[in-house]
Amino acid sequence: MNRRTLLERKIRAKKFKLFALCIAFVTLTHIVYQRVQFNVVQEAKNEPNERRYQNQNEELNKDSEIYQNRVRALSHVCSTTSSNHHYKYFFDKANTMAYCPIEKVGCTYWKNIFRYINNETGGNVYESPFDIPRMLTHSLAFDSIRVVYFDEPWPEHLDTSLRFLFVREPYSRLWSAWIDKFWLPGEWPNTGRHIARFLNISVESQKCYGNATFQQFLLYVTNDKFRENPDLLNNHWKPYSHLCDPCRFKPHIIGKMETFSTDTRTILKELNLTWILNLPRKSFLNEKEINTALDTSVQEINLLTKSNFDWGVILKKYDKNCFDDVDVYYRLWKAFQYNGHLPLTASFPFTEYDRHSLTPEIFIQKCEETYSVWKKEPGYAPADQKKKMMIQAYKGVPMEVIHKLQSLYASDFQMFQYDKEPSYLFGDRLQ
Repeated sequence: MNRRTLLERKIRAKKFKLFALCIAFVTLTHIVYQRVQFNVVQEAKNEPNERRYQNQNEELNKDSEIYQNRVRALSHVCSTTSSNHHYKYFFDKANTMAYCPIEKVGCTYWKNIFRYINNETGGNVYESPFDIPRMLTHSLAFDSIRVVYFDEPWPEHLDTSLRFLFVREPYSRLWSAWIDKFWLPGEWPNTGRHIARFLNISVESQKCYGNATFQQFLLYVTNDKFRENPDLLNNHWKPYSHLCDPCRFKPHIIGKMETFSTDTRTILKELNLTWILNLPRKSFLNEKEINTALDTSVQEINLLTKSNFDWGVILKKYDKNCFDDVDVYYRLWKAFQYNGHLPLTASFPFTEYDRHSLTPEIFIQKCEETYSVWKKEPGYAPADQKKKMMIQAYKGVPMEVIHKLQSLYASDFQMFQYDKEPSYLFGDRLQ
């Protein structure tokens, strides 16, 4: 073999090694890229609060990418499904806005804004929409605000109005509904009674039908009657398309509970109503002003305590044994822990001996003191605690029920880009 042939072989060998290295590099790069992309997608699915944009400082408007993406996703689903013509929305002609109220997704907040800017408060004067009592919010009929239902013709002037609605992850909405309506006394004499009958629970074992567990609530929601006809469900957990069909309403902005503050500011900015956010907020019971955004928890503590004891007055007329004050104080304390307003380490501070001296004012003061101490601690993480409590609640729910929920709320998951099998919630149970 001559020197020339050997040289050619060496050159071919070097080229082959170089080619092999290039292939290996490209393959490794592709694998890394795919893994990064997978992690990004998983994070997007597992983090319903859309942190990708929530922490940005840029000013958003209805044409911002995040809102355009949400609307495009909805339009895509609508193009493959038929509209069911369900809608009920509030139309404010003076402020050229239309809102689809969906219960358990900031509905009280937005109804109060509509009431405040149109003086729809029953002759009462409030310094801020956030001071309007919940009982008034949902019981007083609107006068200047038009409420349009699905069997009415589509108003022409709606085309020139800003249309918006808010949604939230279906699993989170159901958990919140149980806390407000069954752990707290919101639906005790109504749906609570139906759940007891559905599960053949004896009346004697019930205390005003207030003992429905989260699992029992989900068993009731997913029974055949409701899955065949979701219109029969209570509005607080009825699928979105059976409350206000988004395909027909065609919102300009889809807000989400996971990004509520940012989305609310964007909508108010579009309507030139951002001044509302600067109004003073006061405690319902002691008239103490709440100045900062961090005090959202204090506002919620005040609002829920006041509304539940207003409701208690009505329940006691229904059945004098139906509403035990100390029991409801305890339930409120636990509800604030479920929702991340009070630390899990804080035990209920009152006893049966406090029955005659305990008042809503004293209870709220204790809650505010506990919250104030907690939020100064290094480990203060209310969102993490709230998420942890929901995860624990769903651990006891059979997968058969979860699959029925996924079917019942399939359109909610699809229309608004929610993962029906989030790993943060179900983990290894989906394997």
